[in-house]
Amino acid sequence: MLCLSSAYSDLDSTAISIGYIISKRAITEDFFLRSLESKYNVTFESVMPKKPQIGDTVEFVIYRMYDPLIMSSHEFKITARRTTVLGYYG
Repeated sequence: MLCLSSAYSDLDSTAISIGYIISKRAITEDFFLRSLESKYNVTFESVMPKKPQIGDTVEFVIYRMYDPLIMSSHEFKITARRTTVLGYYG
């Protein structure tokens, strides 16, 4: 369980960082999201709304596959959901 908690905590931290980057850059185009996926080793499950404007609230879900050593013989998905405001950062 400790490893699972650590994996979720790492994904949660990554989601916060990604939210900050999306807000600061104020874009959600596919090429930008793919570069974030590659850089942070995550997959975007959803980004809503699809074509946001500056000032809109954007909700995104990212995930990573987790392969536990003991709990299960199968991988499972760990997800994190975050919201950010486009164009807002402090």
